[in-house]
Amino acid sequence: MNTSMPDLTGLLTWAARPGAARVLAAARAKIEHGRTGNRVAVPLELDASERDDVAVLLGAAWARSGRGVTLGALRRAARTHASADLEHLIIAVGGPLRDLTGERAVTAAAAAAATRSAVDALTAAGVVPDVAADAVPRAVSVEAAAAVAEIWRALPAAGTRTGLATLSASVTGDAHALDRDKPLGRTMIRLLNRVHPDVGNSRGPTARWRALWGRVGVDCDAVSATVLVVGVELDGDGPAAAQSRAAPGEPLWLTARSLAAGGWTWPDNSHVHVCENPSVIEAAASRLAGRCPPLVCTYGQLSTAAALLLAPLAEGHTVTLSTDRDPGGAVIAAAIRRLVGQAADWAGDEPGAYEEERMERLLRILASERAPD
Repeated sequence: MNTSMPDLTGLLTWAARPGAARVLAAARAKIEHGRTGNRVAVPLELDASERDDVAVLLGAAWARSGRGVTLGALRRAARTHASADLEHLIIAVGGPLRDLTGERAVTAAAAAAATRSAVDALTAAGVVPDVAADAVPRAVSVEAAAAVAEIWRALPAAGTRTGLATLSASVTGDAHALDRDKPLGRTMIRLLNRVHPDVGNSRGPTARWRALWGRVGVDCDAVSATVLVVGVELDGDGPAAAQSRAAPGEPLWLTARSLAAGGWTWPDNSHVHVCENPSVIEAAASRLAGRCPPLVCTYGQLSTAAALLLAPLAEGHTVTLSTDRDPGGAVIAAAIRRLVGQAADWAGDEPGAYEEERMERLLRILASERAPD
């Protein structure tokens, strides 16, 4: 079989015409996309001059017919004029033909393999398989999966905590790589959103960002993570204890920094009420002032500071709990009970979806348990 390239001199002269060049480019596109049959149309709108160019090869009968161009017509004309294959002509004009369909298949197979590898990396690091499969590549790009898996493996063990900058520096060498405005930081938040979809968004994106990191034991910073209290007077000489006793009866924000510094304990056999909304704190302070029993407000999702303050209540103390009766409140209540163990409902038999609707009953119960004069 003779496989040598035929003499295409005449055809190349024709191919330089504007109309011919357009037709050959369109024919190349069809063939490279796997459309090689003789009946395949070459979809072009040719003006009169371009149609005259094409007619030099396809003939006057074609020009008079008004028909479009097909691959079969081009093949027959190429053989008639130069005993050449159309493909030889296209290669001579524009270089080797590509198998775009095959290339796409190879690319798709490589992408699928990379996605499987990324999912496997996240799963091996401890991400639930279904979540990992859903996260790649929509939330976690294939390129970022290895770094994300390394961070996931470095998350603090249950019951322990670390700072975001500390985690970032220890894994990436850059204390700011996990900041909210950095690519890796945004990727981690997208994954945490999928792992913990129950974290509420009632206080805005910044609070949600802190809450998502807090759910996995990471404090975004120890100063802005706070918990609102009134009537809480801690024992000890640590900064949180000193602050809690400074102005009895006044609502107070305790920071995670002051609580993490230690030097404080709850008084023996404390009975602590916990609420979700700061309106309860404000009403209790106004109604009971310095006689308000210990009252802690999560102000939405459980913060690092709230977790530090409430965790010691799991042993030897009593916790009574109120939240809004909605999905967000249910999440908060579950988180608190995981932290402290049993917690009785505060005014649980009082109707009302929101704490404000139960406010009078909540305050009456507080007043009945108020601190002694």
